[in-house]
Amino acid sequence: MAGFGLRLVRSQGMEGYSGNLFEYPISPANTSPIFTGDVVALNAGFAREATLGGTVASQNDFPILGVFAGCRYVDADGSYVFKNQWNGAPGRSECIAHVAIPPVGLFWIRGAAGQVYTQADIGVRKGVLWNAGSVKYGDSRLTLGAAGANVATGPLFVHRLAQLPGNTLASAEPIFEVSVVRQQGLGADPV
Repeated sequence: MAGFGLRLVRSQGMEGYSGNLFEYPISPANTSPIFTGDVVALNAGFAREATLGGTVASQNDFPILGVFAGCRYVDADGSYVFKNQWNGAPGRSECIAHVAIPPVGLFWIRGAAGQVYTQADIGVRKGVLWNAGSVKYGDSRLTLGAAGANVATGPLFVHRLAQLPGNTLASAEPIFEVSVVRQQGLGADPV
């Protein structure tokens, strides 16, 4: 199995997906891929993948604007395109990212492969582990930070295991329900 990034599953106080999508421009000069489920940040007024392809010095300590949920743009041939990923090809214009804004959102994220998570990994803040997304399917491969690596300034707060059949701490890659607590749009750390 592979990670799938963050998936918006509900808004706090409500059941089901309620939207929370906002639009932010993507720089046409941005050649870094962004996949559905990747965390994005705002840089110079443009949405970009927050971990910069895993090159951020610490995957545990950065603010998140939101979660990438696809994009639209005018392609070099003039056609209007909707995609589940941004691949930064040249000649595009009017590039817009659709971003799930997390202040009241709860997300699912898969635990990292090879990690043994315990009850001590619930009710704490964690970082993320970046993995290259799937060009074929357009989805992120981002996973939850390492088991036991609780980070005081981490961008995610782990609420619980996702309530799914067969999903336990003993699962090979358990799925957790998390919220974003280092949200760039709030201007401060709310926790």
